[in-house]
Amino acid sequence: MRLILILVFIALMVFFMVFAWQNQESEVAIAFGTWQSSNLPVYFVVLLSFGAGVVLTSIIGIVEGMRVRLTNAKLRRKIKKLESEVDALRNLPLTGPAQPSGAGTDGEEGPDRDDIF
Repeated sequence: MRLILILVFIALMVFFMVFAWQNQESEVAIAFGTWQSSNLPVYFVVLLSFGAGVVLTSIIGIVEGMRVRLTNAKLRRKIKKLESEVDALRNLPLTGPAQPSGAGTDGEEGPDRDDIF
C-alpha cells in the first residue's frame, strides 16, 4: 500500500512539473468579489488550488477521525459495562422451586397435585 502511495505521489509530481514547464508564459488574473490579483502563472494558480484542496480535505479527515475515535471509545466503555453486567449475572446463584430431597430418585412418585392443595 505504501508503495502505491509513493508511486501516485511521484506521478502527481511529474504531472505538475510537466504542466508548469509547458505553461510558464501563460498568466491569468484572479478576481474574487471586489479583490483582483495581478497576473499569476497558471501553474501557480493550479498549485494553490491543489494545496487548498489538500488542506481542506485534511481538516475534514482529522475531524472525521476524531469523531470515529470518540464513538469507538464510547462503544468500548459500553462493551465493558455490558461485559461486567453479564459476568455479574453469571455469578448469581441459581434459585428456583425447591425439589423434595427424595423426589424421583428412588422410584417413588412425587406428591400428587391434589396432596399439595
